[in-house]
Amino acid sequence: MNFNSSLLLRVSSLFALSCVLVPSVAAQAEQQVERVTVTGQYPYYHETLSRIFTQYDYDQDHLVTPTHLNELLTQSPLISLNGQGGQLQNISIRGFSRWRIQSLIDGVPILSDRRAGASVDFIPPSFISSAAVISGAASTYLGSGAIGGAVNLQIKEPFAHQLQVGWSSNQRGQDYSYTGFHRNTDWKVAYRNAGNGEDANGMTLFDQYEQAAFFVRHRPEEGALREAWT
Repeated sequence: MNFNSSLLLRVSSLFALSCVLVPSVAAQAEQQVERVTVTGQYPYYHETLSRIFTQYDYDQDHLVTPTHLNELLTQSPLISLNGQGGQLQNISIRGFSRWRIQSLIDGVPILSDRRAGASVDFIPPSFISSAAVISGAASTYLGSGAIGGAVNLQIKEPFAHQLQVGWSSNQRGQDYSYTGFHRNTDWKVAYRNAGNGEDANGMTLFDQYEQAAFFVRHRPEEGALREAWT
């Protein structure tokens, strides 16, 4: 009876000692663990694309002002026109067209429910300063719509108030556009119209159009928002 009581007392004392020592040892081990934190700046997608894919840039300052944006893009040997003519016509990059080509404005993708995909030709050329063409699959960075390539249009920066007037002899087209700005807000207004043109045989081409467009952009001086435009 005395032996069992003494044994139980020793076991209970050892258990109590272990309950006290174990947390202390664990705390010391945690303090000795070396913590290494690795941080890095993830590059923006267009910076990554510029290092991976070949991009073809077209600056309108060194080109004759085109009537349509497609005329600017087709200067690349990789691009051809596809589908319905006029302002709804799409571009083709190495055989890919329609929804397989991603179209962007200042890096923002253009989404459309149109079966033929989004057409960039609805934007007045006077709004655009340059265009970059990616002639390869870029779905990893730009989404499934870029399986055949992408086109990124850059909106002109406002350096001065500008009025632009154009006239076309083939379709008797007229083009009026104005760019203005005040502090950190700029805007662009355009009105364009043209009648039916003629082909080389004098046959009528039913490609007349009338277009009005407006663009405004604001860049707050403070806050998390850097830029907003529509």
